[in-house]
Amino acid sequence: AVSNNGALVHPKCTKDEQKELSSLLQVPVMTGTVNRGSSVIGSAMVVNDWCSFVGSDTTATEIGVIENIFNLNPDNNDEVDNDKNKQINKMKQQIKKAALQKAMIDDLI
Repeated sequence: AVSNNGALVHPKCTKDEQKELSSLLQVPVMTGTVNRGSSVIGSAMVVNDWCSFVGSDTTATEIGVIENIFNLNPDNNDEVDNDKNKQINKMKQQIKKAALQKAMIDDLI
């Protein structure tokens, strides 16, 4: 899956292949899965520059990785910072951090 903001490729795509794709497409490329570990990205996901639709079995971690790769949910700094928004933003950051850590671990394996 590719947009103007990033690309998600099969988990077995090598680092060299990712670098080549990244240089050709001029977007960041990461490996990942959808629908609880399915490596067939195109069968369960479509994406554009503003949103993505994924299969119903896609996990929160996978969605977090997808949002980060394609920059789909940037934090909006114009929001009023009340306690509820601060808590929500903190939770979002924790989820994003956990998703990125999992993606990095999966890349190392």
